Amino acid sequence: MARLENLIEQVADGSPLVIQGKNNAAVLVCEKGWSAIRETLHLLSIKGMRESITRGMAAPLDECSRDIW
Repeated sequence: MARLENLIEQVADGSPLVIQGKNNAAVLVCEKGWSAIRETLHLLSIKGMRESITRGMAAPLDECSRDIW
């Protein structure tokens, strides 16, 4: 159990850790990192979202609407 807790502490900074077994490997990520991965996958699964994000990132800040909320 102490070994597992050590591995969990190693990924606490957000860096994933590859754990190599005899025949396979696994990746350990912190909970915050996993949530970010899931959110990204969800957003990219929405048709047109990637293009919308790309356009938004390219738009100058002063051209963005201020009353989004």
